[in-house]
Amino acid sequence: MRTGVSALRIMEHFDNLIIGAGLSGVGAGARVRMDCPGKTFAILEGRERSGGTWDLFRYPGVRSNN
Repeated sequence: MRTGVSALRIMEHFDNLIIGAGLSGVGAGARVRMDCPGKTFAILEGRERSGGTWDLFRYPGVRSNN
């Protein structure tokens, strides 16, 4: 488990918890913010960088604007 502010935030209460900061996870966070403005949410990512599959795998000739 990581230390610091990130680890402390996990102990807080959130109305929604989104696992993964790929395109779908970030999109889900945007939808929660738009559709449920009174609800809180957190996006958890196990890797150092966001981007999900597009960051993890480098497909030759395929580009993403994330």
